[in-house]
Amino acid sequence: MNALETKSKTTYLSPEVIDYYANYGTLQAPEEAIFKILKPKLSEARMLDIGVGGGRTTVFFAPEVKSYTAIDYSEGMIERCKQRFSERFPEANFFVGDATNLDEYQDGSLDFVLFSFNGIDYMTMPARKEFLRKARRMLAPGGQFCFSTHNIAWLKKMTVAAVIHFRLNMFAVLSKVLRRIKIRRINAAQFAAADKSDFVYINDGSHGFGLEQYFIRASHQLELLREAGFKNIRGFSLETGKEFASEKDLCASEDSWMYFLCS
Repeated sequence: MNALETKSKTTYLSPEVIDYYANYGTLQAPEEAIFKILKPKLSEARMLDIGVGGGRTTVFFAPEVKSYTAIDYSEGMIERCKQRFSERFPEANFFVGDATNLDEYQDGSLDFVLFSFNGIDYMTMPARKEFLRKARRMLAPGGQFCFSTHNIAWLKKMTVAAVIHFRLNMFAVLSKVLRRIKIRRINAAQFAAADKSDFVYINDGSHGFGLEQYFIRASHQLELLREAGFKNIRGFSLETGKEFASEKDLCASEDSWMYFLCS
């Protein structure tokens, strides 16, 4: 595990961060759309929920699928899931596990693999490529892989001016301005490179500036998915929850996150 991955894992071991995710209980709009697409076949699906966190997605998928296994590299997150769901979903399995080491899952052994909340962005690029190849191999014929990732095109909107607007609480505005100034300062080289790069890593201030994560260009993510063997790739908008009508629309999007459903 390199410095980037170690820093992220340390953050996700924090009791405060565990509490945050354990109390986050909703699907985002694109996840709701994808859930509806998958729902007719979920009853026969063997599911692996990677980076399950505090169990946000467990609530929705565990009662629907044939078998449910969830992993997270944070021991605290898995312990919280066991506390929350051992009685509610007694047949669900929760294990400490790392997305960079999935050798125990046989090729063709899963029908649905989910890696939500941009968990893939805490990997190095070589690890990301290897994970995508493994995700494809783990899927049985007709299986689906769903994940989200940060969009590099959104960084052009991450300006100080974007958080300056009229509010009665000027202290809140000042706090946001100072936070945005710090984000741009500590990521100055990355912001400078973003227009011409396929991906950059950014500390976007999440959880007390405890995370560094990849922001990737949509066209490059599509290329990586095809290299990994995925042929049917669908993209969804964070802002609208709807599927993009075309790859051109996906690549033009400036949503902060992109969602993919692949087979």
